[in-house]
Amino acid sequence: MIQLFYAARQQLNVLLNCCIFATLDRMTHFNYHAIASINDPYFSETHKIYLQSFPDHEQRTLEGMEQAIMHPDFHYESILDQNHDIIGLLCFWETPHFIYLEYLATVPQKRNTGLGAQILHDLKQRSSLPIILEIDPIENIITQRRLGFYERNGFIANFQYHYIHPPYQPQHQPYPLIVMSSPAPLSENLYRTFEAYHHTTVVHPEITTKSTNNF
Repeated sequence: MIQLFYAARQQLNVLLNCCIFATLDRMTHFNYHAIASINDPYFSETHKIYLQSFPDHEQRTLEGMEQAIMHPDFHYESILDQNHDIIGLLCFWETPHFIYLEYLATVPQKRNTGLGAQILHDLKQRSSLPIILEIDPIENIITQRRLGFYERNGFIANFQYHYIHPPYQPQHQPYPLIVMSSPAPLSENLYRTFEAYHHTTVVHPEITTKSTNNF
């Protein structure tokens, strides 16, 4: 019965996605601009979106973000419209086993337009690797909608794992999150690989060995 429920839910999400991309077709086109340094002319305005979009305990310090940008696995991208105005940001890590989507945000006026769905679609087109991300526990209508958004875009909640995110900054406490993945649930082995990578390389990029970025 549970399997039938989730199958029906996935079919509904496919139909909803058709509506999302129909809306997207009426949007202006956009491009991705890779940022390799905090001195990039697009970084300052993009970072303002970052600071406005995520709670303090989920943010890196400016120094921490600079260290992440220097890591070859990390990708920090500004999303630009046809006028080169910044309308969002995308931050992800690429490993040999998975892509970890750390941050995705758009400016308020571009929300509920299909832009976020298209960004996820584009990320899937770049690589055949599984994509992993995290969301807050489902506690209210906002977190329920966020779960629904990612489910509509092909992600599956891995409720079977008790996941705790370490703090980026020492004044904050660890916090629970739900790990989602696409296109399939995470095996125990892949989950443990992600957890180990996240808790070391992602949270503390300054102490990891730099390697060649081939993405």
